[in-house]
Amino acid sequence: MAISVLGCPTQRAHGQIGAGAPPVPPPAPAAPASPPPALPAGGAAAGTPNEPTLTRPVERPVVVDALQPYESRLIRAVTISGLKRTDQQLVRNQIRSAEGRPLSIETATGDVRRLTRLGRFREINAKVQPYADGSVELIYQLVETPLIANVQAVGNRQLSDQELGTEINMLAGTPVDRFQLDRALRRIKELYKKKGYYQADVAIDEKELEESGIVLFRVREGDRLRITDIRFSGNANLEPKRIRRVIKSESWGLLDSGAIDDVTVDQDLAAIADLYKNRGFLDVRVDREIRPSPDGREAILTFIIEEGPVYLLRSVVLDTDDGRGQPAKIPPEVISQVQAAGLLAIKTGDVYAQDKVRKSSDALAEAYGKLGYSDARVTRLEKRDVSSPVVDLILLVSEGRRFSTGMVLIKGNDLTQQKVIRREIGLYPDRPLDSSGVKATELRLRDRNIFEQSSIRVTPQPEDPSMPGQRDVLVEVKETNTGSLTFGAAISSDSGVLGSVSLSQRNFDLYDTPDTVDEFIRGRALRGAGQEFSITLQPGNEVQNYIISLSEPALFESNYSGSISGGYRVREFDDYTENRLGGSGSIGRRFGRVWSGAVTLRGDLIDIRDVDRFSIVDLRAVEGDSAIAGLGLRMRRNALDQQIRPTAGTRLDLAGERLGPLGDYEFTKLFASGTAFFTVDEDALARKTVLKLRNSMGFIPEGNAEAKGKSGAPVFERLYLGGRDFRGFRFRGVSPRGRVDPDGPGGNPSTVSNDPSGGSWSFFLGAEIEKPLFSELVGGVLFIDSGTVTATDNPTLDDYRVSVGAGIRVYIPQLGPAPLAFDFGFPIVREDGDQKRLFSFTLDIPF
Repeated sequence: MAISVLGCPTQRAHGQIGAGAPPVPPPAPAAPASPPPALPAGGAAAGTPNEPTLTRPVERPVVVDALQPYESRLIRAVTISGLKRTDQQLVRNQIRSAEGRPLSIETATGDVRRLTRLGRFREINAKVQPYADGSVELIYQLVETPLIANVQAVGNRQLSDQELGTEINMLAGTPVDRFQLDRALRRIKELYKKKGYYQADVAIDEKELEESGIVLFRVREGDRLRITDIRFSGNANLEPKRIRRVIKSESWGLLDSGAIDDVTVDQDLAAIADLYKNRGFLDVRVDREIRPSPDGREAILTFIIEEGPVYLLRSVVLDTDDGRGQPAKIPPEVISQVQAAGLLAIKTGDVYAQDKVRKSSDALAEAYGKLGYSDARVTRLEKRDVSSPVVDLILLVSEGRRFSTGMVLIKGNDLTQQKVIRREIGLYPDRPLDSSGVKATELRLRDRNIFEQSSIRVTPQPEDPSMPGQRDVLVEVKETNTGSLTFGAAISSDSGVLGSVSLSQRNFDLYDTPDTVDEFIRGRALRGAGQEFSITLQPGNEVQNYIISLSEPALFESNYSGSISGGYRVREFDDYTENRLGGSGSIGRRFGRVWSGAVTLRGDLIDIRDVDRFSIVDLRAVEGDSAIAGLGLRMRRNALDQQIRPTAGTRLDLAGERLGPLGDYEFTKLFASGTAFFTVDEDALARKTVLKLRNSMGFIPEGNAEAKGKSGAPVFERLYLGGRDFRGFRFRGVSPRGRVDPDGPGGNPSTVSNDPSGGSWSFFLGAEIEKPLFSELVGGVLFIDSGTVTATDNPTLDDYRVSVGAGIRVYIPQLGPAPLAFDFGFPIVREDGDQKRLFSFTLDIPF
């Protein structure tokens, strides 16, 4: 079997001079040379001395030890022997010793080193043959390294020749390199281990290599060894299920091969040790035992844990770093011991958890940064009591100098206007140079998603000598393509199947009209002002959307924002079809970095058609054309740590809208919702398990309208829950039920239908916990949803429903930041007439 391999190796030559040869004992002293014979007629030297030739590697260059007596003698000739394949001129080009020059040990040593670098010789011997006239002949005896005739493998049944070939870095026709051979052996073994053949062995047939030059890998695969059980020994204080969360090794199952990987197991050992140290077990020791079954196919992986005692924090001392990482016995000047105690996440008497200690030192360093000490550093010293498990923590502070912000310079924005970037910069001239503000600025610029993520850097510059105490800040960005034309499809249990064509520009400039067609084609126009513009066309089988929108985040370079949009929407329900043509606009304002508000205006023309003859009274009342117009107010507090996949923080939304005289109905809508995120666990790979709590309320004080022109909300503006908003129930499945039309089939106006009619009060409370299952791409979800929708005039919790369930989240970066969501919901408390749905899902796939 022949294996095609790539690469050109380097060969380590072993000889008497240099070449990195392993040290061996020096050779025994040579016998004294016999007296030189008499010179023959003509003056030519004759006879050779009994000078020994050293043929094994030595610790020091042989020239220095054995050839020292011939230093400075005239070189009669330089002879090269042993060449069979190598061009002699190539060898002579490496040699600086020359005929007619004095013999130099230093020069000869350099010759051998250069010959070694050719990688063509496995042995290099240098010897000197003296002559009676005092001259010498310098002889280089070379033993060429065998060339690789071919690369083959035998015994590989489970892995193909191509798979093995990718792990070998050798070419036929190149010298044999032991280093490369050993490396190839290791890589092939690692490949087998990843495939589960933990007992696989690979060796090189040395006899074949010596006789024919064929590198023959002999593979003994053995049986695939897979983990059938993972156990823990010695874990008296932590349950196995808690330890399993931090390890990556998996036992064999439907979705996992159970292969034993040494690298993964080593990472597991470190993760378990960190888990214990974060709980105060500072002396923890972790090892592993792999116990194969008698047939060699299965194994039990046991993590052996020696927990040791739990350490407590006895004291915390704040001190100044003396510059050598030791306490200077001088309290810091800027932050006192008492102030520091309030910043620390760990207190005296607490379990000495290393993660809390790290967070404490980071919090202290951040506090210094906010005060302008941007070079402040905080390091930790731990002193353990030899007689009891307690720790004295010393926080060493190197305060440095306080700096203020000088000029804020921006570099790399070719098209984007500087004002767009400066809106996101939280650093201002003559204010303290806040190191945390530097990080926050980078995060905000990344959230704008109009620059290459890896290009965004905010860097304080060295102090300007002409402006003592000030440091400029350089903001570096790199433009990226912010426009897109996407084609896709969305599938949802609430909305059916939708096609999608979307043209969007995240960095739009309404006033930068193109001067030429070429400027427009190259994307040099209508860009750079940070506006957002989009046109979306979404035809579907249940829902159709056609929307155009434009938003400006900073009107007239102020804290005010503006947006306008218009669209046409078609929604097919079970009993009717709703066509809605309308538009909306808003003027908003930011109040710092957390709060924002907006005044909103909207108007819609609604056409209710195709009403089923068995429909409810409330639906019959709005059949045909209607108009609504309203003015609203919205307030938002956004304190999430990140806008995409938040792991901590809260978001609060308050909104009110009055729909009035310009439309067919007069009523008020009030909304309030709050969402909180908490990180409840973080594994050794920094993957976070996040708890999400969500609460929302809606209220229409006027109640439900029974006909046009009446006070109250029509059926198409009422409140509903269900579907993705309340899993376990159908879309709009949580709602009061309407009365049937007295003039239609059934004939009794008191008959209650199963069709939802909407309510004037809604309440929702839910909890969801998401845990990463596979890298950052797949997460598992457990949830509980609860709430109610009623038609009463006052808020109430009557007719309360509860559902529980589980699901998965699939994050595919190419499809955008939102995950694909699949949930199974099970109502455990419900009302008569509620419409259940076991499975709900949302897919959004761009092409």
